[in-house]
Amino acid sequence: MASGKDATYNINNFCDYIRTSFSEFLKLQPTLHRDEVHRILHEPAIIRYYRPTNQPWRYYLISLFQIHNETVNVWTHLIGFIILWWIMGELSAEYDVWTEIHSWPMLVFGLCCVISTMTSACVHLLHSRSVYHHYSLFMIDYVGATVYSFGSGIQAFYACSDKATYEYVGSNYLPLLTFMSWLNFIVLCLSKLLFGHNPCDVRRKLMMIAMMTIQAALVTLPFGPRYFRCYVSDTCSLSSLNHLTISWIFFASCAFFFGSHLPEKLYPGKCDVLGQGHQIFHVVSVVNQIWQFHSMRLDLSSGASDHTDPDIVIIMVAFSVLLTVDIVSYVLLKKLIPSFAKEEKQS
Repeated sequence: MASGKDATYNINNFCDYIRTSFSEFLKLQPTLHRDEVHRILHEPAIIRYYRPTNQPWRYYLISLFQIHNETVNVWTHLIGFIILWWIMGELSAEYDVWTEIHSWPMLVFGLCCVISTMTSACVHLLHSRSVYHHYSLFMIDYVGATVYSFGSGIQAFYACSDKATYEYVGSNYLPLLTFMSWLNFIVLCLSKLLFGHNPCDVRRKLMMIAMMTIQAALVTLPFGPRYFRCYVSDTCSLSSLNHLTISWIFFASCAFFFGSHLPEKLYPGKCDVLGQGHQIFHVVSVVNQIWQFHSMRLDLSSGASDHTDPDIVIIMVAFSVLLTVDIVSYVLLKKLIPSFAKEEKQS
């Protein structure tokens, strides 16, 4: 009987230990006013609901279920990640990816999208741990951003391009896209490293938007001439290119909300949790990615991409090169993180 009581006692103690540990694990610190966190963590016109710094990593992981000023930013791209994975599964069921070569650009584009949405969700969830991690994690976010821009170039060139332009640009486009995507990463990182200490410094956003505009021009290059050829053709209506036009409206909307910090600047303190321009940017970017899948399927079904000859090996080699040089550059650029951020990490 004594042994049975001891066993019951031990089980009860173990259950109490689990309950206590779980309760401690879920314990969340109250959010703070912007004056209580480092200036680098400030967002324009966002006044409250900042998470405290220097908490254990588990705090930031569990803050996924807390209301703070990054909650919506995390969930918009986390939900987008799930939706995009589902779309890729649907495409894999619809097309024979082993023999249908024109499905390969869709798969690569989808891979780029899920990488960008997942890195963004993780960065917004974890960056508040310290000033140092704010810098280093957002540089990882830029890896995801440039991978997505690379994927958009793959979509434009192999799925939506103008035939004459495709033949003229030829084998030069993929190396140029890879290089410009890497250069985009460098500029994004430098803008953060040079001007990230002041969240209200417009030079950082100007650098970022300027480089993204150059990248956008490169992505437009393969299919842009389709508008002119359609305009001068008696058998083509510009409305047949609406799937491309709508995508660029989404791109322009993303740039606007990313750079303007509207509507929160019009209503300081009213959009601390919901309604931030960056949240709208996230939603529009995911909708655009879904629409880009739709655009590729339309051009594939209409035969508009029949002239392309995608090689999955060459595309994945370019993708791997981009990812490698981004990671190497990230390691080197981390040395440029301001000294005060490194000192805070060491203290």
